[in-house]
Amino acid sequence: MKNKFLLIIGTMLFLVACGSRVATVAPEDIRECNFPDDGRTEAPIWVCSERLDNLKLSAVGNYETTNAGLTFQKQQAMAAARVQIAQVMEVDVTNMVKNFAETTGFGDTETVDRVASNTTKQITSQTLQGSKLYRQAKNPETGTLFVLVGMGDAELDAALNDILTRSFSSAGDAQADWQRIQADKSFDELKEEIKESYPTE
Repeated sequence: MKNKFLLIIGTMLFLVACGSRVATVAPEDIRECNFPDDGRTEAPIWVCSERLDNLKLSAVGNYETTNAGLTFQKQQAMAAARVQIAQVMEVDVTNMVKNFAETTGFGDTETVDRVASNTTKQITSQTLQGSKLYRQAKNPETGTLFVLVGMGDAELDAALNDILTRSFSSAGDAQADWQRIQADKSFDELKEEIKESYPTE
């Protein structure tokens, strides 16, 4: 009877000990984000989320270590991030501009297409000028540099103003329509609608 009692107590202690070991997780094993180039080295959370508070648009770019130096590496990583931002804006903004031009009677079909084409060209230019470097981090294991490039509300507002103004005003045969949409504030409404499609977190 005594041996049976001791066996039960021993079994209970063993189960408690096993349960404790399973529940214990080393702090270094709890990671919210790892650098994607090796998948195991801990990284700042923005590397994975590609977001920062108060930014309307943002993207993460990276570039491998190079003999050309850190400045060149940073430039290439920033260029990669800006390409991503431009691609997002190109789809969203161009479609909204084209829809706006069609619904407001801005010129004929050829003019609408020209405005949409001009918008696409302007987006690349304004993304280069308006976006800024906000964060950078290098993977200590691989040497790959990661950067977060983005636009805050002020930068996006300025970029959209230039993009839309240049796109619509360049439609030479629709100057009367351009003046009309400026006068009735629909131009400003379009800009605000685009900005609202990129909410800050």
